[in-house]
Amino acid sequence: MARPSLWVGRVDGWSPKTESGLSALSSQLGGNVYKPRLLWAVLLFLYAAAIFAFSSLPMTREEPLVPIPHGDKLLHALEFFIFFLLCWKALPLKRKMLTSLILTAIYAGSDEIHQFFVPTRSASLFDWFADLAGGVAAVILIYLLAYLPLSRRLRLRILARPDREKET
Repeated sequence: MARPSLWVGRVDGWSPKTESGLSALSSQLGGNVYKPRLLWAVLLFLYAAAIFAFSSLPMTREEPLVPIPHGDKLLHALEFFIFFLLCWKALPLKRKMLTSLILTAIYAGSDEIHQFFVPTRSASLFDWFADLAGGVAAVILIYLLAYLPLSRRLRLRILARPDREKET
């Protein structure tokens, strides 16, 4: 059975609809292009499980983790900044940015709803906005890295995605 393909366009005249085309691209890239994406997907799953596990723990401290006003919002933003980046690296879709942001918003919302049912925790719309701000900050960072005048080699290394051809 051939693997499903969501490749955009053609690379050196091969067709993304055939297994031989995928094998040709895979050999051009120097290996199996599905393995890195699978690794990112596993990391995303483990990270989502860790978020769920830590959200299940009741709050035991009176003082906040970050000793600045609204420091917990910074933690929320950082948490879902990382979640967005893992989504972006794991998804094979054409509209990765939008899909990753939607998945981030949905998972952040489900996390807030989950916290509503945990003793000593509460769901907050402001926490959800902080989560979304982390995802949006990741989008901005990706766009900045894509368009900043970095060396071509550094840009390819930072934004390397297994579903794109290697540029030489």
